[in-house]
Amino acid sequence: MRSTFVVLAILSSISLSPSAQTPAPPPPPAAPDPVLPLVGRLDLEKYKATVKGLTQFGDRRQGTDRNRAAVDWIEAQLKSYGCPTERIEYTYEPAPPSPSGTSAPQRPRDQAQGGGRLRGNRMRTGVNTDPMAQPDVKLRELNAQPTTPGPREEVYCTKVGTTHPEEMYIVGGHMDGHGWGEAANDDGSGTALVMELARVFSSPDVQTERSIRFALWNNEETGLNGARAYVDQRKDLQGREDPPGSGRYPEPKWLGMIQHDMMMFDHGMPREDGTMSKEQRPEADVNIEFQSTAKMADQAQKLAWIFHQANEKYATDYPASVGPHMTNTDSTPFMDLVPAISLRENERGTQIGAGWDPQWHQPTDLYSTYSDKDFRLGLNAAQTTLGAIAQLTGARVVQPPATDTEAPGIPGVIAAGTKVQVLKQGFQGTEGPIALPDGTLIFTETQANRITKIDANGNTSTWLENTNGSNGLAFDRKGRLISVQTTPKQARVGVIYPQGAEAVLADNFEGKPFGRPNDLVVDRRGGVYFTEPGPTPQQAAAGSARELPPAVYYIPPGGKAIRIADGIERPNGIQLSPDEKTLYVNNSNGEYLLAFDVQPDGTVGNRRNFARYEGVTREATTVASGADGLAVDAQGRVYVATSIGVQVFSPKGQHLGTIPLSRAPQNLAFAGPDKKTLYVVGRGVAFKIPMLAQGHKGRAK
Repeated sequence: MRSTFVVLAILSSISLSPSAQTPAPPPPPAAPDPVLPLVGRLDLEKYKATVKGLTQFGDRRQGTDRNRAAVDWIEAQLKSYGCPTERIEYTYEPAPPSPSGTSAPQRPRDQAQGGGRLRGNRMRTGVNTDPMAQPDVKLRELNAQPTTPGPREEVYCTKVGTTHPEEMYIVGGHMDGHGWGEAANDDGSGTALVMELARVFSSPDVQTERSIRFALWNNEETGLNGARAYVDQRKDLQGREDPPGSGRYPEPKWLGMIQHDMMMFDHGMPREDGTMSKEQRPEADVNIEFQSTAKMADQAQKLAWIFHQANEKYATDYPASVGPHMTNTDSTPFMDLVPAISLRENERGTQIGAGWDPQWHQPTDLYSTYSDKDFRLGLNAAQTTLGAIAQLTGARVVQPPATDTEAPGIPGVIAAGTKVQVLKQGFQGTEGPIALPDGTLIFTETQANRITKIDANGNTSTWLENTNGSNGLAFDRKGRLISVQTTPKQARVGVIYPQGAEAVLADNFEGKPFGRPNDLVVDRRGGVYFTEPGPTPQQAAAGSARELPPAVYYIPPGGKAIRIADGIERPNGIQLSPDEKTLYVNNSNGEYLLAFDVQPDGTVGNRRNFARYEGVTREATTVASGADGLAVDAQGRVYVATSIGVQVFSPKGQHLGTIPLSRAPQNLAFAGPDKKTLYVVGRGVAFKIPMLAQGHKGRAK
């Protein structure tokens, strides 16, 4: 009986404990992944364009003028990326024919090259040597020059590491081909992949702790001669500082070799009648191979699984598989010296060797043969390698310190020569600035899960913690601070201050949860306008679970969220005009700042292009303005944080000028005793700008 009483007493004390009744605050958002922005710089259209550029040289057969021209072109591209190049020179002489009556040992019929068993349907394979099999006369003429023995060259470039320049990973692809086609897949796909990685890693804002060498081998098709020449010439130079004390390592110590060969075609096994599926199979994958008989097999297998994990994390469409039968690849000369792996569309011995790629060494290996699904498999291999190499080398995007600058004059807005002052840098995410009633400013540090205050003297302090990943901020007429909150699975719009008055205003639309709401503004009635940008292009390609598309929403006072505008590529910053008759919405992936007429019930109409952003960039399928936060002044002028600075527009949409900053801004707000100071935040920095213009006093922002 006594034990029962004790148990009940304990349970009672637990149930009455305040800590048990109050749910624990959500964990702070995870630190941003430094690799993800690098992977995001890969682009399908850029990859395709690089493959296309290689095909202008036909099959690029070694020992021909077209091959030498391709080497020159590749080197020019690498230099344009800022990747310093060098060349390996060697001489190629074909091996003499075997003496009469001798032949190489024969493998069992079901054994593939490199190990493994041949299974299922097979197709005949081989190298096309008949020029008339190529129906395109111009391509046939381009490929007509025969190969001749003699001197050869191949090019490589190097990203030098900042802390360990004496160590490097080698990332390779072979640029030569044959078969009277364009060698688009074998191995334009692998060469383009390596070149795209060189482009991303060579960007001036990318640092790596260890070095990376991007090598485009020649003479692969004749027996890996270019890679063998590199190993013969360079293996004994590894890790030597030359000259001593210079900090320069012409041949850093090899940490791993990663080869890429035929990246795009995984349509499955040939059918019994010898035909192939015309579509990339849904279960296509990136094959990551090591050789189980190599001296470094254990280390190579570990490297292969690192790449497999990178595929799981960064590849948007296709998975990866790991196998032990690497063969016929430029990694082979390295495999007894260093961990060496090869990435392909299919396993080289058991699948490609069984006819799974009918374009292999054939006249049909043309750029036009492949669909976007095929090219996307190559892009996924690039995402895999970039993700793995970035992790292995400690790669990250770095920015130079922000500095004070001087603003140009904009009549009535800012005086010429006004100092754009860096208040402080090193914040963990910078968004959502808004004035407090005393003229000081608060803003969100999204990655630190807090709100920070800047006082009149420019000093900073923590104002509120455990903010559920708050981004945009706004005060309502009751003095409540409302935020868009972005913690995964807890995304919402809600009251976050004062403490004890927290409340959820909206966390879903028609039962579907919000993904990552971005910015908001509160009207004088207490209604809340906010943006939901939807998944990024990378998230969409990866099949993001975020169900709601990009849109603008309105929460009427005491009501549920209603969708008031959609069809905007990426809605971002949002703001009302001083008279609240016009709603402005930034479109980060568009050319125009949008405007809507506000209706009496809070809904909007008369959508129009209000102002065209300056500095818009265009890719093959996308537009980027960098348009983010918005603010208005007392005269109705509109201020837009964009990638080129703060753009100022008149109430009629005329571009009045741009205030440049040393770091691209993300958001902005007027504050100070008279609201004549413009605070701008972005990418970890807070700026302070004295203005002629005065902010709108009818709202905190």
